[in-house]
This record gives sequence, structure tokens and C-alpha cells, in this order.
Amino acid sequence: MASENRSRSGSLLSMLSTALFYREPVVDNKIFVMTFDDSYSCNPASIADALLMKDDRPEIVWAVSSGSDLKSFPEGINKVTRGSKEMFRQMKTSRIWLDNGVNCAWYFMPKRRKQIYINTWHGSMGIKKLSGNFLWKIRAGRCGRITDYLVTNSTFEEEVFRNTFWKKAEFLKEGHPRNDILFDEKRLSAARSEIFTKYGIAPGCKILLYAPTFRDGKGLNIKFPDLKAVASELSDKTGDEWRIFVKVHPRDKNVHHDFGPEAVDVSGFTDMGKMMACADFAISDYSSWVYDYVLLKRPVVLYCPDKDEYISSRGLYYPLETTPFPVVADNEGLLQAVRDMDTNTYKASCDEFLRSKGCYEKGTASSRIAYFILDKCRGLL
Repeated sequence: MASENRSRSGSLLSMLSTALFYREPVVDNKIFVMTFDDSYSCNPASIADALLMKDDRPEIVWAVSSGSDLKSFPEGINKVTRGSKEMFRQMKTSRIWLDNGVNCAWYFMPKRRKQIYINTWHGSMGIKKLSGNFLWKIRAGRCGRITDYLVTNSTFEEEVFRNTFWKKAEFLKEGHPRNDILFDEKRLSAARSEIFTKYGIAPGCKILLYAPTFRDGKGLNIKFPDLKAVASELSDKTGDEWRIFVKVHPRDKNVHHDFGPEAVDVSGFTDMGKMMACADFAISDYSSWVYDYVLLKRPVVLYCPDKDEYISSRGLYYPLETTPFPVVADNEGLLQAVRDMDTNTYKASCDEFLRSKGCYEKGTASSRIAYFILDKCRGLL
């Protein structure tokens, strides 16, 4: 109810702002950015990083909230409070809207004819069906109608978008900007060093990452995997020292979860690309991040003790069993999957999966989309 009231008041404020700012011109060299969790993260952050490196970089205005980690924003990003009158003014006068969800459509701010709406979404060949409550679907429908360009990384994604809300948006078939790091060994190494330093991990350690998705309206109410036992099994198998990282979904990060004293909570680290860079073995469930991580062809096991219930309530685009990842329902199955993992067979399965989804990631998306945005700002396209 509280979120509905905030949305309603925001919608009223957007209508008032439309009346107040309708005479203010669109600024060609200005970009307005929103992310679903108000953080400097995901595809918009990767695009912004590329834009900030340009000599003729545009003005970038980013919507934030009280929960945003303001220290994570680089110099050159102007921040504005989400839902404020000033946010609507910036939104009304920006040439480009850049979004990784249905955020720019949330308050029903009218898009002007000179404005361009680029949506990057926040999943990759994700298995979860795009869905939400009634209000979310209304906003997603509007988002689909006003989006001009939609960033994609595969023919699978194109089909999903066309068959849901984005019937007419033009695809930018460049791959996902946040995945560029996965193609760059120097950036992978630098990210690993950064995170190891931040969390006090010895350089020679291996990382077991557990990062589950949220459950609609229920919190993370499942029997957790025995991460200590998995780390011990991995240590026996590889001879390395393994440390445990846990990253819960942003919707669950404010709720305490007991993963054991050995687990390091990295939920506050918003850059999933960097987190993937330091993960050597991953456990997840229905989350879309593993469909980014598959590009590295590092081991993944899907721990799904609530599979039937989740599929019944949310729905999947394809069976979990058609992915390269072993699917298990309990800790015994999880440990057996670790023992049975064969590197060569697994990598071949990853290659086949990527081919079957028509993946065209190349590691150049951030730069190419940044140039596209600059050309749009200059009126060259």
C-alpha cells in the first residue's frame, strides 16, 4: 500500500511538473538515468562509464534515493532525488532517457517528441518470465509503448521482448554493456583484486558465490544450502582454500539471513559484473545473473528446493534442465553435483547453450552504445 501511495503521489507530481516545465526546452546534451534500485550499477552504469571517458561527454543526471550508495557514483554524475520535483524537471528536459527497467514509465511522465527512451533491461537470456502485479503490468505496458530503443544480447531476448511489452521498439543488438568486463582479462583481474582487498581475502583464495533471486511477496524463505560443506568439498577437489561470498537480491538485503559465520555478506556491493569476476564457483536458483556468468564458463549449480512452487507462481521461459547447470533440490544433491562437475563437459554445454539462444555478446557494447547516444545527442542519427 505504501508503494502504491508513493507511486500515486509521484504521478500527480509528474503531471504538475509537466505543466510547470512545459516551456523549458529539451537539452540535447543531457541524459537522464534511472535504475530499478536507484544504484550506480548494471547496464546504465557501464554506458555512463564509457560516456564519462569522452572529451565531449554529455551531462548525466541520475535518480537516487535514501538507500543509494552515493559513494559509488563517479565524479561527473549529477544526482537528483527520485520522485522529487527537480527529478521531473531533469526528466522533462533531457534528450535521452536511459533505464534498466520500467522506471521512466513509472510516474507516467509524458515523453516529448525530441526525447529518446533507451531501455537496457537488467537480465540476460533470463529464464524468469517478465511479470509483476497489476500496477507493474500497466507501467510495463506503457514502458513498451514509449521505448524507442531496447538493448539486446541474443535472438532469445529479442523474441521475449517482442512477445511481451516491446512490440515496436528498435533493438540495439550490441550485447549487454555490463558484460563487457567478462571479455577483458585486465578488468577481470583488477575487479578481483579490488573485491579481495575490500573484503580482506587472501590473493590465493578461491571464491564460492551464492546469489539467489527473490521470491514474490515471501522473502527468501527457503532452506539454505550448506555453503560450508560445499566449500569443504571444493577444497578437497581442487586443493585450494575456498572462501564463501553471499549476495542476496536487493529486495532481500535489509532482512537478516543466517548463512553461517564463514559467509561474507557482499549484498551491498552493487556491481555484479565485478562480483562475477571474482567468483570461481557459483550457486544460484532462478536468477538471471547466471546467464551473464555463463559467458565465463565457470561452474554453476542451481539450488532449487522450491522449484515446483516457484515455477507455478512465476513461470519460466524454458526448463531449468535445458541449461548447462546441474539442478538440485537439497544439500545432498548439491554436494554430489560438485563432485560430478567435469570441466570439459561443462564448458561444451555452455557453448551449446549460448549457440541455442543466439547470443551475440562481443564485449564492446558499452562503447558502441555510448557512441550511439552521443550521435543521437548531436542529431547525427
